[in-house]
Amino acid sequence: MVGFRLRTDQFLSDSYTSELWCAGYIIGGGCSDDGFDYFRNWLISRGKKMYYNVLKNPDSLVSEDKQTTHDFEFEGFHYVALEAFEQKTGEDLHDYIDYEQLSQHPKIEFNWDEDKPETMKAICPKLYDKFWT
Repeated sequence: MVGFRLRTDQFLSDSYTSELWCAGYIIGGGCSDDGFDYFRNWLISRGKKMYYNVLKNPDSLVSEDKQTTHDFEFEGFHYVALEAFEQKTGEDLHDYIDYEQLSQHPKIEFNWDEDKPETMKAICPKLYDKFWT
């Protein structure tokens, strides 16, 4: 359970990119910090193949159906290990992880601007055409 949580945190950190945030922003018609976390949790929950494919090409999400993906968000996925650990041990998993020693979100430079939709279309043209209104 600890390993699952640590690996999930690493996947979240690795997917903290401007291009992926652009995809989430287009799909959701906006994407806050928390919304981007929920979007990346959804992506991680979809499995290894999809996760790595989308990291390489966020525009590949165009084949996903918004009606069957719960709006591309899965906040609860981030709590699976925490809840399982508490149910099994009665303790808080956070007490067993030294978060100060772990890498946090990298700093990213945005290569798109929500006020300039053409910059988003340049990164994810297929998603833009399908979802942006």
